[in-house]
Amino acid sequence: MFNWLLASPDATERVPEDKIDSTYKKKQIGVLVATSFSYIAYYIIRLVFTTEQGAIMKEYGFQLHKLD
Repeated sequence: MFNWLLASPDATERVPEDKIDSTYKKKQIGVLVATSFSYIAYYIIRLVFTTEQGAIMKEYGFQLHKLD
């Protein structure tokens, strides 16, 4: 069920010596892009929830109490 959490097996093929730098750069940029999209998605969802918070609280009967 949780096989996707297990460590991946070691690679059987090696990257050729002359392509190590370019392959590393591509992987590095891919991780940067994925992280950036995740961060942007988080803030969009946070913004939407914040703008709809009042309507959601009203719909489900919640009240916001201030702490003194």
